[in-house]
Amino acid sequence: MKIIERIEIVKGAGSALYGSNGVGGVINIITKKGTRNETTVDLNFGSWHTYDYELTNQGTAGNFSWFISGNLGRQGYSRYKDGSGSHRTSFAADGPNAEIVDSNDKGLFIRMDYRLNDRNSLTAAFTHEGENRHLNYPSRWAPKKGKVLTPYLRNNWYVNYNFKEGTSTPGFLTYFNNYSYGDNNGKTYYRIQGIDYQNGWDFGQHKLIAGIEWHQTRDTADRGGFSNKKRENQAYYVQDTISLGDKWTLIPGVRVDHNSQFGTHWSPKLAANYRPDERTKIYGSWGRVFQAPYANDLYYQDETGMMGNANPNLDPEVGHSETLGIEHDFNDKTGVALTFFNTSLKDVVDWYSTTTATNESDYTSGNISREKQRGVEIIFKQKINDDWSYDLGYSHVHSELDGDNTNPPKPNGYHLGVHYKHKQ
Repeated sequence: MKIIERIEIVKGAGSALYGSNGVGGVINIITKKGTRNETTVDLNFGSWHTYDYELTNQGTAGNFSWFISGNLGRQGYSRYKDGSGSHRTSFAADGPNAEIVDSNDKGLFIRMDYRLNDRNSLTAAFTHEGENRHLNYPSRWAPKKGKVLTPYLRNNWYVNYNFKEGTSTPGFLTYFNNYSYGDNNGKTYYRIQGIDYQNGWDFGQHKLIAGIEWHQTRDTADRGGFSNKKRENQAYYVQDTISLGDKWTLIPGVRVDHNSQFGTHWSPKLAANYRPDERTKIYGSWGRVFQAPYANDLYYQDETGMMGNANPNLDPEVGHSETLGIEHDFNDKTGVALTFFNTSLKDVVDWYSTTTATNESDYTSGNISREKQRGVEIIFKQKINDDWSYDLGYSHVHSELDGDNTNPPKPNGYHLGVHYKHKQ
């Protein structure tokens, strides 16, 4: 959490900027850059031989700034009783007899920024996540009860050139390379790299944003004859924010994705915002959806026959999504937000069991002919004083699936948040 500057949530599928697969919206996480010379150390200890050490250093020197954070953690053997009184462990997903002996994780985040001038800067960032789990398997994966190591790691990095900063239409040029590896008696290597370019122009009533993307995914898993599979996706998009007086804003856009395996798809988008007064905002959006299957959905093949097999003949997910919402502040301390949403997708990709869920070798990926979801979310928030605030939330989702390959999610969700923030 220390590396996060803020989290932006864009509801609905009304934006062409973030990709055609943003069905219900987009969560955009912005990491921190160094703003002051500071070093912090956090030490945490808990039950089940749990500990976590974290060291963070940030600073500035002229036009250069940095933010570095690293952590080491461990959790030992844990065992508990569930609601039925049965003993389970923290790794019970791999069978009732699988026991986690210990879990060790480590992480590293490095971000460096260099300001060229008032409008241009460079950013480079690297993130490493690694985890080693020692497990006892007296079941199908190990012939005898013994300790098994299952390592996982992720290495992500990017280089970013930011231009026209501080204007209403900033732009960027980014190269990124993300790599992940896992070994659970079946090695998995997955890499995605790409180049993103975005620019904008302010014409007064119109703010035009256009961009180009090139992304390449590669599954280098050594199994099942499907190793070293590669796929590319090129995307072109344009979006206009049109100000229609003081109350209306119209945001049309279109995105074109050309996938090397699944062809060309057009995804038009449309959003509108209306502000009848300073305390009320009404918004709505509509957008087409296109999501190509991931490499693991297409090519994952477990040579041991224990973790299921993928389907190289999958079709992409397509459909549309709509959102309608209203936000109103009763006063400076109390507000409410109400959102209605609807999604209809065709050829939804999912993993399911062909016979029985008790045997993981029966699992395969496939297309569900159609999935429909509609629902409502309401959030009430109130500020008690300068330090304390809280929010209450409720959501209801109604799902309809053609076929019985998946189970619909639980329809009702509840949320309570209490916040304390003290400013010196």
